[in-house]
Amino acid sequence: MNKKTWKTLQDSIRSFDAAALVKEGTTALTEEFCDGHLTAFISDVCESKELLTELVVYLRETFATLHFECKQQKNSQMQFQLKWYSYCSAFLLDEKHSMSAINLEEAKHPILANLRQQWLDYCREQAIERNSFMTTLSSAIYNTLLEHVASLQESQSSCPNISPSVPLEEDGVYYWFGGGTLCEILHNRYKQISSASDKNLMSIEISLLQTINTKDKSDIPDYLKYLDRGFMYFPHKVFIPFLQQVDQNVKKVTNLKSLNEHGDNLVKIAHEQLKQNPCKEEFVVALKQRLPVTYVDIETEMAIDNIYEEWTRKLCNARIQEFILATKQEFASKKGLASTTDVNLRTTLLSTHIKLSTKVNK
Repeated sequence: MNKKTWKTLQDSIRSFDAAALVKEGTTALTEEFCDGHLTAFISDVCESKELLTELVVYLRETFATLHFECKQQKNSQMQFQLKWYSYCSAFLLDEKHSMSAINLEEAKHPILANLRQQWLDYCREQAIERNSFMTTLSSAIYNTLLEHVASLQESQSSCPNISPSVPLEEDGVYYWFGGGTLCEILHNRYKQISSASDKNLMSIEISLLQTINTKDKSDIPDYLKYLDRGFMYFPHKVFIPFLQQVDQNVKKVTNLKSLNEHGDNLVKIAHEQLKQNPCKEEFVVALKQRLPVTYVDIETEMAIDNIYEEWTRKLCNARIQEFILATKQEFASKKGLASTTDVNLRTTLLSTHIKLSTKVNK
């Protein structure tokens, strides 16, 4: 399997629906402990949907990362299993033991350390229930994702020339679209705050938008680094699965059939598609990894809702606009006509991004 195929596989794991994984985990727990003393504990944790989703999303990301890291090692499957169990066992340690007990440094794994502490705080004095719960949950996630990988590999081997129905693009595209739209939203907030009716709410929104942005550009593709003058905005890498999920949903309706059927209403149809398949859980989990505190008040919740709605709307509009421009260009080319349409929306978005980000940072 070549590097590109492995990358596609890893992206597919990362974009696996979090809600579906939560359901698989909940089903496994209910079946395993339907009559035991763990029933009440399982019910409590499952009702705390936010924490359960955070655990599942972390396990999904860990699976994707380790699966890719171990692919070229000798006895890769065994190495993968050993590392997987090592990371999962962090949630089984009590507070008396640090993660160094399983050869993991907290400084190098801040997300895991923070989530482990949240889990320990939630499960005070319920070590037996806690460990039984996590063992079953991690096994369910592992088995579900392993079946998903096997299914993808089987379909690729039997139909090597057939891509997934809605293929994922390389991460650079998501940094590109995500950064451009993020910069536009932030620039608009800076312009509007002086006349805003609720300046405090808008200040919180600006703070959250700055949190989404990353100053560490080590994960940004080289071609975007080259274009960056030092002021460009890019979403932190933890938001890439969210951006992929939004894009996957929008691309389900960005095709010629939908365009011919819905015409000018295509944008509306795409927005409906997002409402039916919301990506907010993915967004909130990523955002919480970037927030310095876990407590969120009512006003911050409102700000999160506003940013989620606006960002998904702009991402949706940008993707559809690119599709329509490309379709017009292709039509003109087939007719032998010269098109003045700027088909490269990505370049336009990037140039606007550079212009706005320079203004924002002056």
